[in-house]
Amino acid sequence: MAVASLLATAGATFAGPTAGLDAHEVRSLDIEDLMEMPIRLAERHEEPLHRSAAAVTVITADDIRRSGHERLPDVLRMVPGLHVARITGNAWAISSRNANSRFSGTMLVLRDGRTLFSPLFGGVYWEQQDLILEDIERIEIIRGPGAAAWGANAVTGVINVVTKNAAQSEGSLLVGRAGVGEAQSGGSLRWGGLVAEDVHVKVWGHAFDAPTGLASPPSQGSNDDFVAVGDPVEDGSVVVRGGTELLWERGATSDVRVQVEAWNTSIDEQRVSGFPAALEEAAVEASGLHALLRWTWRGDDSESFVQVYHDRGERSDAVFREQRSTTDVEGQVGRRLGRHHLSMGAGWRRSDDDTGVEGDGIFHLGPASDHEILLSAFVHDRIALVSDRLDLIVGSKIEGIEGFETQLQPTVRLWAAPTEHASLWFAATRSIRMPSRAGMDSYLDFNGTGPCMGEVDPDLGCILRTGNPDSEPLQVISGEAGMRLRLSTDVLLDVAAFHDDYDQNAISSEIGSWDRNYGIETQIHWRPQTNLRLHLWHAWHRQFLQDGDTGRRHEYQYIPRNSAFARLMWDPVPRWTADLLTYYVDAFDTPAGSAAIPSHVRVDLGAAWHPDPRWSLSAHVVDLFDDATVESFDSQRLNTARRRGLQLRTVVHF
Repeated sequence: MAVASLLATAGATFAGPTAGLDAHEVRSLDIEDLMEMPIRLAERHEEPLHRSAAAVTVITADDIRRSGHERLPDVLRMVPGLHVARITGNAWAISSRNANSRFSGTMLVLRDGRTLFSPLFGGVYWEQQDLILEDIERIEIIRGPGAAAWGANAVTGVINVVTKNAAQSEGSLLVGRAGVGEAQSGGSLRWGGLVAEDVHVKVWGHAFDAPTGLASPPSQGSNDDFVAVGDPVEDGSVVVRGGTELLWERGATSDVRVQVEAWNTSIDEQRVSGFPAALEEAAVEASGLHALLRWTWRGDDSESFVQVYHDRGERSDAVFREQRSTTDVEGQVGRRLGRHHLSMGAGWRRSDDDTGVEGDGIFHLGPASDHEILLSAFVHDRIALVSDRLDLIVGSKIEGIEGFETQLQPTVRLWAAPTEHASLWFAATRSIRMPSRAGMDSYLDFNGTGPCMGEVDPDLGCILRTGNPDSEPLQVISGEAGMRLRLSTDVLLDVAAFHDDYDQNAISSEIGSWDRNYGIETQIHWRPQTNLRLHLWHAWHRQFLQDGDTGRRHEYQYIPRNSAFARLMWDPVPRWTADLLTYYVDAFDTPAGSAAIPSHVRVDLGAAWHPDPRWSLSAHVVDLFDDATVESFDSQRLNTARRRGLQLRTVVHF
C-alpha cells in the first residue's frame, strides 16, 4: 500500500467527511509526520495513528488507483490477514480471522455509515457493492473486534468504505476500462460543482460487464464433470449504478450531506441442484435504492452528528426472492473534558423482509415475512492516565433486538508509549454475533422434488428443517495485543496478535462448533528512497473446533494458516509509476468438507503514465504467472477459477 496506508487511518468510522491529504502530499511527508496523521479510533473520534489501540488499516485512494484492481473485493486483498476468495465470476467470500465462506457472518461492512450486512443470511452480497473506485476517499478496516463501537456482528472485523463528498468532487471525471481475461469492460462518469453559495452537488453513473470464470476441477469445487475443466462458464454479471449528492457547508463548523443512489445487478449463475445433482442455468436480478441524510457540527473540543438513512432492495432468482426495507436513525456526541475524551450515542433501526418462492424451489422461510427492531446506545471514554504516555480506554455498546435478551458488548483497552518511537496496546472485548434469519427460520420442502430427506409433517409433508428457531446470540471473548515500532526514519514495524474464545453454550447449528482462533499479523513498511516503497505483511492464523460428542478440540484449516503480501511501488521518472503486487495463500479446507483449495500465488504487474495532472493511462496484468486459479468453494454454485487478464484503463478529469 502507499505510505499513507502503511500508517493507516484507524478503522471503521462512519463519521462525516474529514479534510484528507492529497495523495501526492502524503507521499512527500516523512514517517514522523505520517505517524501524527489524525485518524478515527475504534471509539469513534480522531487521534494520531500512533495512539491507536486496535489493529487498524486504511486503503487510500492512491492505493486503489495504483493497484489496478477493478472491484471492491479485490481491493480488500491488500488488507493484512483478510481472507478474500473468488467463488464464481460474481460471488465472493471475505472474512477476517474466521472461516471463510460466502456469508461468513462475523465481519460488519459499512459504506458511509450505512450497513451493508444482510440480516437474511448474515453476511454481505459483495457482487451488489460495486461502485466507482475512483470515487472512494478511503477504506477503513478494524482487523479484530469492533463490537463495543459498532455493535452486533462486528466480531472479527469492521470495514467502512468512505466515498468522496460533493466538495471533494468538483469538475468532471471520466473512467474507461477494457481488457481480456480477468478484466471488466465499462465506464464511469461523475460531475461535481458549486450550485449555490456553500452548496456543492455531484452526480455520478457507473456501468460495467464483469468477466466469467473457468470451470474448476472436481477436486477443487462443485464441478462434477458438468463442464470440461478450464472451459468458460456463464457466471458473469452486469452492474449499473447511479446517484446524486448534495453537501451544504453551513459555515466552518457545520455541514449537511444528502445522498441518493439507485442500482441494478443482473447475474448469470450455474447452479448445482436436484437429486441426483445436475447443472442448471439461473438468472439473478437484484436492485435497490437508498437515501441518506447526515448533519454534522463541530466545535473546538467537540464533534457531533445525526444520521438517517432508508434502504430498499430486492433480489430474486429461480428459487428465492427477498424484498427488504431498512430505516436507521443514529446520533453521536463527542467532547474533550480535561483528561477525558468522551463519545456517546444512540440509534434505532427497523428492517422488514418479505420472502417467497418462485418456480420449483425447495428453500423456504417460515414465516415468509418478518421484521427486526434494534435499539442501541454506546459510550466510550479515553482517559489520559499519564499525559502522552499512558491511556485507558473503556466503553461498551448495548443493544436490544426484538426476541432476544439485551446484549452488552464492552471493551477495555490500554495504550502505552514507552518511547517516542514505540507504542504498545492491549485490549479485551466481548462481541456478539446474532443468528441470521435463514439460520433460524429456514427449511427445505422436498414434496414432489426428490426423496424424503427429513421429517414427515402432517401439514407440510416431507421437509428438512435447516434453521434452528432456538438459536441464541454467539458470544466471543477476544484478547489482543499490538506494537508499532519506528525502527528508523524510513522503516516501520507493526505487529498485532489475537486470541478469540467462542462460547460453546450459545453456538447454533448455523455457526458450527468453533472453539477458538488465534494468530499473529506482522507488517513492515520500508521507504529506502523517496521514489521507492515496499510494503510486506504476513498473517499466521489457526482455528480449532470442538467435537460435539467427545468434547475434544481439533485444528481445522478452514482458514489459510499462512497468507502473505508484498507490494513494490516505484516512481522511476516523472509522470510514470510502476507497481508489483504479490499474494500468497496457504492451502485450506472448505467447511463443507468436500473440497480442498490448493495453495496459490498471485502476481499482478502494472504501470501508469500521467502525461497531465488531468489525464492518465494505465495497464495491469492480473495473475501474471498462473491461470485457472481456484480460491473458494460453494456447494450450491458451479465454482469457477480466476484467469489471467490484461486491463487497460484511462482516467480523465475535465
